[in-house]
Amino acid sequence: MSRTDRAKLVDRLYAFLSNPELSVELIHELDPYIEAAGSSSADAPELGAEVERHFEYASRIFDRIRDSDPPSDEAAAHGAGATWVLDRDLLVIAQTPSAEALFGTRLGKGLDALGLPSDAIAAARRFAGEDAAERDGALCLSTKTDETPEQHLFVLTPSASSAPRAAFELRMIELSWRDDVGQQINAVFGLSGAEQDVLRAIVTGTSLPELAENRSRSIATVRTQAKSLFRKTGRGSQIEMIRLFAGLSIALSDVTEFARTETPGMAGFETVQLAAGAEGRRFEVDIFGPEEGDPVILMHGLFSGSAMIAAADDAMRRHNLRIFVPWRPGYATSVAAGVSSNNLVDVARENVDALIAAFEIDRPLIAGRFSGAIHAAATARRLNGDARGLLLISPTEPVRHVSKFDNMSAFQRRFAVAAYRLPVLVPVLARATRMFARTRGMEAFTAAFYPSPAADRTHSGDPAVRQLLATGIERSFQKTALGHELDLRLTASDWSQYLEGLNCNRAVIHGELDPCESFSRVAAEAERHGFEVTKVAGGGQLFTHAEPDLVFAEMRRLIDLDRT
Repeated sequence: MSRTDRAKLVDRLYAFLSNPELSVELIHELDPYIEAAGSSSADAPELGAEVERHFEYASRIFDRIRDSDPPSDEAAAHGAGATWVLDRDLLVIAQTPSAEALFGTRLGKGLDALGLPSDAIAAARRFAGEDAAERDGALCLSTKTDETPEQHLFVLTPSASSAPRAAFELRMIELSWRDDVGQQINAVFGLSGAEQDVLRAIVTGTSLPELAENRSRSIATVRTQAKSLFRKTGRGSQIEMIRLFAGLSIALSDVTEFARTETPGMAGFETVQLAAGAEGRRFEVDIFGPEEGDPVILMHGLFSGSAMIAAADDAMRRHNLRIFVPWRPGYATSVAAGVSSNNLVDVARENVDALIAAFEIDRPLIAGRFSGAIHAAATARRLNGDARGLLLISPTEPVRHVSKFDNMSAFQRRFAVAAYRLPVLVPVLARATRMFARTRGMEAFTAAFYPSPAADRTHSGDPAVRQLLATGIERSFQKTALGHELDLRLTASDWSQYLEGLNCNRAVIHGELDPCESFSRVAAEAERHGFEVTKVAGGGQLFTHAEPDLVFAEMRRLIDLDRT
């Protein structure tokens, strides 16, 4: 990777931090390196120590964000600046109410109406005039000049809006010092006290000569400290430092709670919180079906969540099943204290033990969907015959070679390959996934994630199914992307050890045309470990929404088989 390529990749990373709507641009920037990693003949590519350092910084920042308390109303308002939609000539064609209220801008006006200095306007015009393929993902513009001491940061990006003539979006980030953001930067980059003072001065608009005078230091000393700050954080200028600070302000303000609402076509359910483990962990459990139903513990997948459409709820009740869906660490409101990719399986099993004890469940059926298959198999193995059976639904396959990813859609493949060969990228990609769904909408997300087979395209177009997927994504990323990160790393591993030594009836249901996991490979793995295999003709990953009775009937069969 050339020096220019490295610089561009790092810049795109921090542009994403400054403006989360740049998720697609960041993903596309990473694609060449991920494709190289997915080559069956290549060794894992070297991103370079400098690039990996910055992605590790981002991961550590995200780690600290997920351990933070939810933001106050004041902190949450920090990232909510005004936004303008601009045409190719950088004229305003739409704006948010706050944009009009704060700046009094009118439709048809240009950037000079915002008080931007002439050099910033010139930079914006150069950015707008560049070829789209060559354009960087974001341009940061500051209003601070000697004549205009008030400092705002504007981020100019290509527009994702479908509005006619929409070409660019300009977003204002209100800049003022925040102790929580300063503490995160200090903790991640290991700043000295003097470097922290320089950071505060840059963010608050204090010049370095003014800082030198206030601290009774020479300007040469302060400039040396500023250079050290830039070196440690990997930033090349004050505007880049401001952008990093602003990006973390947005990230810290984006820790949002998910409010569950009743949705037409979706099944209702009960939610409880349970405690588990010595580290103060708590986890959420969603419960479906009649209270007298036979118990099934269902481990969900990366995006599938716990929600069910009404047709699935009807089938579940017909087969007299009560389904418990525990959310693993990092998902929804489940606390992830002391959890890492090394102990995730053990923690998930401990959570199931706590669930069984809390509800006095006698010999449940264990089921797992997508990546939940790993945890379901590990749990059934741990129960050692005290499970009525094990059912894997569209399971992920143990990974032994990159050829496993060859048949995936491009969107799915990039995350699987990154988890397998470039794990340093996973935390950032996980958040980019969330932002892709949020900013581009579920229609675009499902089209990218489920481009084939035709059955999946049909099912993902059903409003109830689309709402189910949206709910699963939002709850999966309710506070952080940690659950997704941990599961993604586990999914991209050889987890076949959990399929050995099982002492219960076991079966697999898999779609003939599953876009993530080849039916033939899944079937071969399953049969090798004594599973009965059911092929869903013409089915993809979403067949459970089209034929829920097939899934719940198989659960009932395994339960009844155990009783005979």
